[in-house]
Amino acid sequence: MADPRLLVSNQGPVRLLLLNRPESRNSLDAELVSELGAALEAARRDASVRVIVLSGEGGAFSSGVDLRSATADIGNPERLAARLDGFHALIHAITGADQPVIAAVDGPAVGFGCDLALACDLRVAGTPAYFEEKLVAFGLMPDAGGPSNFPL
Repeated sequence: MADPRLLVSNQGPVRLLLLNRPESRNSLDAELVSELGAALEAARRDASVRVIVLSGEGGAFSSGVDLRSATADIGNPERLAARLDGFHALIHAITGADQPVIAAVDGPAVGFGCDLALACDLRVAGTPAYFEEKLVAFGLMPDAGGPSNFPL
């Protein structure tokens, strides 16, 4: 049996959501996006949860979209649109949560992983942490609005 893609635990009133795909630096495939969205919604609805902490296993917060799985949808516009909607729903789930959402970043937060961290109310970064918007290097705007999520 494969390890779960998302580890969910409670430590008192704190709900910990831990991305668990260390072999891919916690890249986000469709299954993990779906599980994370459901976990965020469950935490939002649980009155005993006062804080949500989002982090990654294995020395990385998230390397962003799992490009191996995403390329399968390139030729199918409906599936590609549904995949993008799932990613954007994560940002809305984080920014719309009644509880504060904290990103505990240790290692890379790249691409959409960076956008996830920037959508959180607070980011706590360890020494090896870094944030990178890869699309900017190609002259593109990050599609999850990462820079606009960062309060000035």
